[in-house]
Amino acid sequence: MLGLEVVSHPSGPWLVKAGKITYAVPPRLGRALRPLAGQLPGRREIRNCLAEVREGQDLSIPEIETWVVELSRALASDSSPTDNQAGPRGAGRPIRLRVPLLPVTVVRRLAGVLRVLAGNRGLVLVGVLGIAGYLTAGSGRAGFSWDLGTTAAGLGLFLLTAIWHELGHAAALARSGYPPGGIGAGVLFVIPVLFADVTAVGALPRSGRIRVDVSGMIFQLGAGGVFMALAGWVGADWAPALTLAGSSALLAIFWSLFPLIRSDGYWLLCDLLGLDSLDRPPSQPIKNGLRIFLVGYQLTNALFLLVIGVYFPLKIMGLLAGLAYRLGLPVDSTAGHWLVAAAGVGLVGMLGVGVVRRTMALVRSARQVARQSQIA
Repeated sequence: MLGLEVVSHPSGPWLVKAGKITYAVPPRLGRALRPLAGQLPGRREIRNCLAEVREGQDLSIPEIETWVVELSRALASDSSPTDNQAGPRGAGRPIRLRVPLLPVTVVRRLAGVLRVLAGNRGLVLVGVLGIAGYLTAGSGRAGFSWDLGTTAAGLGLFLLTAIWHELGHAAALARSGYPPGGIGAGVLFVIPVLFADVTAVGALPRSGRIRVDVSGMIFQLGAGGVFMALAGWVGADWAPALTLAGSSALLAIFWSLFPLIRSDGYWLLCDLLGLDSLDRPPSQPIKNGLRIFLVGYQLTNALFLLVIGVYFPLKIMGLLAGLAYRLGLPVDSTAGHWLVAAAGVGLVGMLGVGVVRRTMALVRSARQVARQSQIA
């Protein structure tokens, strides 16, 4: 069972991590809870700690009782995030089968070194460097050679740009004064993805959140541009692999901007519009134009999920059939047809429950948003 962790900040909210939930709290509450850091306190210990500093920290009795209940519940169970949570980015429920790649200590150390690149000037410099690399990529680079070694090298270099992308998010968060978490890999629907735990981003002002949103893409743009520029200068042995890595990095950036999945584009759009989420009704009335946009977004997202729920199983069925044919299996026989059909049904079953549930939730949310009161 995880204990209580208290993270201070020189000017913004403090972070209090209770179990798996991270809260952004006023500094006075963070200072009051600091004596309990590293412990697994119960209700009595939390109440006694807050009561001892109530006068000095100006904590009211109702506020103390509210946090006693909230923190003790979070410490005692795997509770779902509440509205007081700092706001996870990259650690949300859509990503499954999480596998850690870089531990917290390593990410925090690297983010501390790279934070100089995550300021406004640093990001502009990295972005300009990346764009220049793509624009000036020499025409003398060798064409693609799809042998196994070249492909593996290109994909390996592309993986480095993807990890560099996540370090960009972590560095931007570190520059804002909050420690990042680890970097890992997971599966979004059936797509392998990387993620950085930047839960504390929810405690930042909107400008800080936007910087964290875009830093990863800008970092990857810089790395991909460097690879593309190098492809015009190195020999024919490495040029195809560098070109593959740079081209894949650019495609990954465009994919990150896609706002219908919980990736960088989704969070960037949330922060630009001043919304906590694009999937749920806003907690307060919004202007009519934003309300119409949100209804259209949620219905479009529901349609997108239905397409994914049908397209990906069919696509994977085709890939399985092609693999079976290459292996010499009798896919044209009745048994082969049943085998491919069973694989398809299994894939539809794995995706179907989550897709249907999320699609229905989006449709219900769109109806609620359409009926909500609006700002005149």
